[in-house]
Amino acid sequence: MLKMQKNLFVFTLLISIAGILNAQYKVERLRSLQAEEKPLNKGLYYQLPANGFKVDITVTTTTYKKGIYSEYAASILGLTDFIREDKMVSEIENVSVENTVIPDNSQIFYVRSIGKAGALPNISYTNFGTLLGVNVRHIDESDINKSNKNNRIRSDRRTDEQHTYSFAETNFEDDFDTIIREELKDSEVVEQTIITARTVEKSDEQKAKELAALIVESKKQRAALISGYSEVNYAPETMRYMYEQMLATESEYLRSFTGISYKSTHTYQFVVNIVDTTSTYNLGTYLSKDEPVYLQLKRIPSAAPQIDKFDKRSIDQVESTGFFVRLPQLVTAVVRSDKHVYEEKQLFVSQWGTVYSLPVGDFSIMLNPRTGALESVAK
Repeated sequence: MLKMQKNLFVFTLLISIAGILNAQYKVERLRSLQAEEKPLNKGLYYQLPANGFKVDITVTTTTYKKGIYSEYAASILGLTDFIREDKMVSEIENVSVENTVIPDNSQIFYVRSIGKAGALPNISYTNFGTLLGVNVRHIDESDINKSNKNNRIRSDRRTDEQHTYSFAETNFEDDFDTIIREELKDSEVVEQTIITARTVEKSDEQKAKELAALIVESKKQRAALISGYSEVNYAPETMRYMYEQMLATESEYLRSFTGISYKSTHTYQFVVNIVDTTSTYNLGTYLSKDEPVYLQLKRIPSAAPQIDKFDKRSIDQVESTGFFVRLPQLVTAVVRSDKHVYEEKQLFVSQWGTVYSLPVGDFSIMLNPRTGALESVAK
């Protein structure tokens, strides 16, 4: 906000001295860069910057998977805290928003040379071809270069992951069919018992009961180990190792009843190009409740009354004895859903701001590489 007030002060000062400065170069606004429309004499081209927004949305998704014997968790083990259904729950963990910068193709200018020698000013450009300064020795682009070094399209992270494997066991058991046959011998009924062996598959309930028995037995063995009831006098390191291994196996068995959960974190990046007539942009849906996330831009009124008057005088100007620069529009960028605000930040939309002609003469000017705003003017 202080930078904006500084720009307004410099802007107001330049309006007051515009009639005094002796501009040497004529600058023409070009509507297109078609070859047949280019000026024929020697000159230089430059563009003003336009702003978009880079939005990073970090989403944490928790995945819940029920255990293979979850339906027996309450009846066999008496558990109440276990996963009853497979589901995924997503939440937005973090949101960041910042300006991006590209050349504004609607703000292209041509600087005509002067004199027989074709004298031209010393113009500095950004890597994007936008105007950085006039008649200045050094321009620091570290702000732009730093912002472009860490462009992340998407990063994934998974945490708290656990694996559950089915309990390995014999899935069959021996069973017997008993047949009682009655025969009549010498007027007496004789019963004959015939036993036939067969193999049958265990039910899920049987397997759950066997696994529950192993869990209970494991708890007993751990209790005996730490209570000193073991028949062997183990070294402390050995006892600790045995205890940890028994606990890990017991936990693995228990997850067959309780289920597992794990979290995965994904960061998505969007680059939003700003349209003149649009202030709200849909960024997609990331929550379990299907709430869309929006980027909203709210213009902040200028505090300088001179701007409106100067705007009307210069916005349709095609040619000027001076350099066209811009007073960018300050906006409040809000990333939100219908129920929650995730990020709110004051940024710039250069293409919504005022373009005006700045006489140069023997002066040097320096512009902000992201917004085209006037940073300084010096003799």
